[in-house]
Amino acid sequence: MRKLVIAASIILFSATSVGAADLAPRPYTKAPVMVDPAFSWTGFYVGGNVGYGWGDASNDWNFFAQNSATLSTDCFSAIGGGLNAFCASGSDKNILSGVIGGLQAGYNWQSGSFLAGLATDVQYSGQRSNQVFTTNFSTGGTNPPGTVLAPYTEKLTWLGTLRGKIGLTSDRWLAYATGGLAYGNVEINGSATATSNGGCPGAICPLANFSNKVANLGWTVGGGVERVIDSHWSVMAEYLFVDLGSITSNATTNSIGGGFGFGNSTRAGAGIPAFQGTATINSRVTDNIVRLGINYKP
Repeated sequence: MRKLVIAASIILFSATSVGAADLAPRPYTKAPVMVDPAFSWTGFYVGGNVGYGWGDASNDWNFFAQNSATLSTDCFSAIGGGLNAFCASGSDKNILSGVIGGLQAGYNWQSGSFLAGLATDVQYSGQRSNQVFTTNFSTGGTNPPGTVLAPYTEKLTWLGTLRGKIGLTSDRWLAYATGGLAYGNVEINGSATATSNGGCPGAICPLANFSNKVANLGWTVGGGVERVIDSHWSVMAEYLFVDLGSITSNATTNSIGGGFGFGNSTRAGAGIPAFQGTATINSRVTDNIVRLGINYKP
């Protein structure tokens, strides 16, 4: 009996010790925090954008027609010499504005927080404006002055850039400056008429129709910010200033006889042959672009 009591006591003590051990507080261990690896900007990317552009087209106009094949073809020297040449010149400025949109692609190299890259884009442009150019003219000599009216439409139909890019990164953010080559297409369409008290009295005389599309090379500079939204996609906001340089459009005027005889083969009573003239429009085109875009990096 005594042995049975001793054995029961040992079993009870062991069970109590195990239960107490299970109930004893254990040291707290914090679960590991899963931290995303640092994002790298290095690599190719492609994307699309949409935005708005507004720019200036500063236009210099010159309509000229000599009244003899032996005379100077320079408008101002002809008029200065008192010669019967048709001359109309002047300047105006057109504001081109509208929606733009297109595609972009590039490659970035990241070293620490420094980034360098190459970028290119091609944009459709809806920038355009309608305007009427007005100027007085003279045919030299004693002929009375007249007025040229030229209603026209000017458009920036497309443009593109090829740029370098440098910037600084901070985790998922990138701020950068960019600059390089720009190219674009300027289109100008319109017509010109002339009125005068001499040669075409009291009438509106058709002078010229013109329609030109000219592509030109220029430069661009700007900057932007970009934000990564996951491992492949990022969004950006960008500004660019674009200068497409001087673009020249040409047209041929109707035949002009000596003393402003439009459409006549000779000047009445003078036997002076009529000559076709030239219309030249030199446009200096600059543009401002703001746009939002999205990029995909494989």
